[in-house]
Amino acid sequence: MAMKAPGAGFTLAAYAEAKGIPVEHLRRNGVIDITYRGRSAVGFRTQLLDGSAGRTHVRLRLEPGDGPRFVWADEDRPQAPWGLWHRKQALARGRVWLAEGETDGLVLSLVGEPAYALPGKDRADLLELAHVEGLRELYVTQDRDQAGEEFVRLVRDRLNRLGWNGTLYVVRPPAEVGGHPVKDWGDVWLAVGRDRERFLRVLSELAEGERYSLPEAVAQAHEVEEAAPVAPPDPPPAIEHGPVERQDVPYPLDRLPDWLQDYVRIVRPVAASPTPFLVTALLPFLSAAIGTRAWVQHGSRPLYPSLWTAILGPSTIAAKSTALDLAESATVRPIQQEFDRRYREAEAAWREAKRQARHSDDVEVPDRPAERRLLYPSDVTWERLIRLMGLNAEEAPDGTTRTPYAMVSFPEIAAFLNSLKRKYAAGVKENLTAMYDCARVDYGRVGQGDESPRVVIDVGFLSISGASTPEWFTDAVEAGDVEGGFLPRFLYAKVERIDGRRAAFPKRLEPDALDGFRQLYRRVFEMPERLRGEWGIDAEARNLYETWFNGVEDALHGLHQDGRAKLIPFWARAQEAALKLALVFAVFDAAAGNGRAGVIGAAAMRAAVAQADYHRQVAERVLQADVAETRQERLEKIIVRALERHGSLTPRDLHRYAHLHRHVRDTYERDALLWSMAEAGVLTVRTDERGNIVLVGLPVHGGERGDMATRDRSTAPGAA
Repeated sequence: MAMKAPGAGFTLAAYAEAKGIPVEHLRRNGVIDITYRGRSAVGFRTQLLDGSAGRTHVRLRLEPGDGPRFVWADEDRPQAPWGLWHRKQALARGRVWLAEGETDGLVLSLVGEPAYALPGKDRADLLELAHVEGLRELYVTQDRDQAGEEFVRLVRDRLNRLGWNGTLYVVRPPAEVGGHPVKDWGDVWLAVGRDRERFLRVLSELAEGERYSLPEAVAQAHEVEEAAPVAPPDPPPAIEHGPVERQDVPYPLDRLPDWLQDYVRIVRPVAASPTPFLVTALLPFLSAAIGTRAWVQHGSRPLYPSLWTAILGPSTIAAKSTALDLAESATVRPIQQEFDRRYREAEAAWREAKRQARHSDDVEVPDRPAERRLLYPSDVTWERLIRLMGLNAEEAPDGTTRTPYAMVSFPEIAAFLNSLKRKYAAGVKENLTAMYDCARVDYGRVGQGDESPRVVIDVGFLSISGASTPEWFTDAVEAGDVEGGFLPRFLYAKVERIDGRRAAFPKRLEPDALDGFRQLYRRVFEMPERLRGEWGIDAEARNLYETWFNGVEDALHGLHQDGRAKLIPFWARAQEAALKLALVFAVFDAAAGNGRAGVIGAAAMRAAVAQADYHRQVAERVLQADVAETRQERLEKIIVRALERHGSLTPRDLHRYAHLHRHVRDTYERDALLWSMAEAGVLTVRTDERGNIVLVGLPVHGGERGDMATRDRSTAPGAA
């Protein structure tokens, strides 16, 4: 072994030889030669999820001796697990390995497994929910000593506190391999002669270790009257070592109420829509059946179950409109058709009475009938929407006026968002937000002349279900929609891959296939007295929600450090949405005879938390991929990429190469953007004698292009 003299420390080459790991692999994964207080050492760089550098874990020698074997450098930087740059691969596989110590993590990544590592048995606190969300499985390595057992316990407790939903497998190496005693997976790697296939065989044989479904039963952390029986675990799936593919956030269909699973079971064979789309599109329709007639007390205010959802997927093949149409036909459409028929009959009778009154003074003309609305047209103007809501408002026993129920479905929600940018729509987003929060709506510019000059609703209500392609949705988003809280009020479903194929002749949904579901929906909509009013939460459900809420809350406080502060309103809204979903599920459970009226039980809360957690995880992907940047930031990136590819360009050529005709209205807007970027130092411009831009390029620093030329490139720390 090429060790240095005693006291001189050791090198990356010595570490590579001792552990049987190629130097190139070490360097690609952030392992470097460093000097620590005058002696050579090996540093393990860490990286945060946003790509910024974390603290470096320094190894001073291989074996224990005088003084510490490990220390931390870069004390001004935050600590993080090693290997977070493997998260993309982990999401593609749906799993990640978690090792005690970087060596095991390096060995696992060397054989193709995505792996994180914690710097010691007692550093499970470095693990955050953002590191593992979106993953179905986590394999934690347990060394064959007491410290290994303690490491597993601390990791398990940490994941429970974070509220991670997934399966934890504990994988312990065998006592010996090929006659060689082993303690950890680094020893196994050496014992198999650094043979990848032999190592993977040992790994796969032992992957059926202890298994835990997290978060674990609340009874373990809180005393409850009865603990539900725990079914024996299914055998874990075999570990596959295939190509990396993009996977979607796992959808918790098996945790949803039976009546909701039945709906999916009925419509799935005839719909090309992914299951998350079918359920997410349906949720606002379910909440609209309840409206302001049932609520949960949330602090000092009642929380009504208004829900906004948006399903995002590729055009045509994702069948987004199909999901919306199925949801509408199974819920509000039959009821609204009945309302419309009665309105037409009443309107015809009113017109006939008016006609007769012109010829006879004895005929009394009744008041003109008002349209009764549960479902509002998707092309309705804001003015007509608010006027109809005013006509449908009801007076509650406490004297307040309330919107009892209201639902709008947008097959292309991006078009709706774009309509809100127009000048005449000023203030509409604020009023929509008030309706989501079931707050007071006071709108004065309604109708023409003296007809309904002002609409005041003390408790508004509006549920929205919409769909769009990610590209259209991105273009419709304005800079303030995230920070202003408008977009965080939506629950998102997004599917990256569409595995199924559309049929040339789609199956037909039998006319009576959804009759049972429609009857359940009508029972809720008719809202018998036992379903009305305030709903309580039983002790077990309260403990379930509190455990999950606290886990999300812990993760929220780490978002600032991770550079993901924009996620905070999305996650905070998901915490509130879980209570709304619990109320919806509990009301429908009670109407179906599966629950107690007036009380949210553990089953409804468990389903709600799982559903809210799915949307919380999807929100991060939507924010990162679709609304992470303002429109100007996106345009800047497009322009910089064109300049990186083609070098300095005239404005005309830049317009052509960057396809700016798709993004800017005219050359005036383009030139204003270029001047703004030049003033910010993002690019340089050359002008003619009249001040017109004639050439655009990237700034040059020391003979090389500046930071903008490489700001989109992210590599693992220490990558060549």
